[in-house]
Amino acid sequence: MSAWLASFERECRIAWRQKMDVLNPLIFMEIVISLAPLALEPSPRLLSEVAAGFAWLALLLGAQLTGSALFADDWRTGWLKQIFLSPSPAAVLVSARLAAWWLIGFVPLVLLSPVAAMMLGLPSASAFALLFALLLASPALLIFTALGAALTLGIGRAAALAPLLVLPLLVPLLIFGAGIVRLHADGLPVSGQYWLLAAFSMLSVTLGPLAVTAALRLQLVD
Repeated sequence: MSAWLASFERECRIAWRQKMDVLNPLIFMEIVISLAPLALEPSPRLLSEVAAGFAWLALLLGAQLTGSALFADDWRTGWLKQIFLSPSPAAVLVSARLAAWWLIGFVPLVLLSPVAAMMLGLPSASAFALLFALLLASPALLIFTALGAALTLGIGRAAALAPLLVLPLLVPLLIFGAGIVRLHADGLPVSGQYWLLAAFSMLSVTLGPLAVTAALRLQLVD
């Protein structure tokens, strides 16, 4: 546990120093939300209906920018080889990296998403439902993003290839997550959808670090 905490603290400091890797997804999300009214009929009712969906899409796409920075520098500097030579299990060190990037890179995206949706007219009550759904889904989003980054590591134009692998896997999150806001607005119960998102994230957090570690090991073997 001490090795995990020490690695988590180190990864948080490194992630915080890479400010542009944290700011770029936030800027991208705001650009997407700002351009959304230009692609639709400028109707306040229509914009409020699609606000949650646009927020989810902007979050999913912005997260891919974060994913491209997860392991790229470590691949070039040799850090990935070091974690497999370390006395600590590689999965422990990888999970610390993922936890740090969730805190530094993904939580700001999650917190900004309801604000961005409210810019399109989403009611504040629905914005809280959206925030809770995004918080529940964000661990799974991180794991799948990291898995795509690990599988495409060292491949030319990996930043363009990884989203093609990851985004289809995130369709269930998008369906349930965006549907929560509509159900909440209609006064229908949403606890079932919340539990599905939580289960999806729990399964991802349990098995995800092992899968990401295996993908990184595969890249080193190649």
